Amino acid sequence: MNLSYSKYNTYLSCPRKYKNQVDRVEIPEPESKYFALYGIFIQNFFQDYVNILLPKKYPVTDEFIRNYLKKLWDNVLAKNYINWTDPWVNQNAEQIFEEVYANVLENIKAFPLFSECHSEVGIYIKLKKSGDEINGRLDFIRSCKDNTVEILDGKSTKHIDRVDVEQLYFYALLYSLKHGKLPDKLGFLFFRYCTINYIDFSPEILLKFKNKLALTKETIKKDKEFKPTVKLSKVCNYCPYKLICEEYNVKKDSNIEKRSKIKENCGGKIILL
Repeated sequence: MNLSYSKYNTYLSCPRKYKNQVDRVEIPEPESKYFALYGIFIQNFFQDYVNILLPKKYPVTDEFIRNYLKKLWDNVLAKNYINWTDPWVNQNAEQIFEEVYANVLENIKAFPLFSECHSEVGIYIKLKKSGDEINGRLDFIRSCKDNTVEILDGKSTKHIDRVDVEQLYFYALLYSLKHGKLPDKLGFLFFRYCTINYIDFSPEILLKFKNKLALTKETIKKDKEFKPTVKLSKVCNYCPYKLICEEYNVKKDSNIEKRSKIKENCGGKIILL
C-alpha cells in the first residue's frame, strides 16, 4: 500500500471515492479543474521560484516573472480540462492569470524568506514494519539562519479558517522519517492574503496522529466494501464519480421526491421554515 495525505483524507471522507481513485475507475464525464486552476498555477510558479529561479540567480524582475508565468500558464491550461461555460465560472483565463501575477509579486515582496526555502516535490518513505509506503510533497522547507527548520504549506483558499492541521502533521512525519528529526515550526502560507499562520504542535501530538494514520492504514486494508459516505452537499455534488454512485443517486432522488410532496402539500408554494 502507498498512502499520501490526499488518499488518507479521501478515505476518511468517502471510502468509495478512495477505492475508485486507487482502482483508476474511469470518470463518467471530464472533470473541470476550474476551481483548482489558481492553486495549480501559483504553486507551480513558487516551486520553480525556490528551486530554480532563486538558486540560479535569474533576474526576477516584474517583466521576467510575467513572461515566465505566461509559459507556465500555457502549460497548465494544456494539461487541465476546463469547462468555461459552467454556470459557476466567474473569471476567464486572462483574469485568473492577472490575479496570480499580482499575488506572485505581492508574496515575493512580503516574504524575503523564500530565499531560505526549497521545495521537495516527491518524498517516498517505505515503512520498515509494514512495508507500506507513505509519500507527499512539501511546498516550502525553510532552513532558517538560526538552524531551525520550518515546513510551510502553500494555500490558495479564500478561507483562512478552513484548513486541515493534520495535513501539516503528515508532512512533519514525512520530514522526520526522511531527515531523522522533527521540524521546529509548521505553518500555512496563504497566497491570496500574503499571510502565514503557524500551528501548535508537539511530539505528543504527532505521535497521536501517527497512531491514527497507522489505524487508518489497517482499516483500509481490511475494508472489503468501501461504502460511500453520502451527503447531499458540495462534497458529493462535486464528486466526479457521482453519476456512477448508486447510493448518491438513490438519496438524491429520494430528496427530490420529498421536496415534491412538501410542495404539493403547501399548494405549490415552498414554505421556508
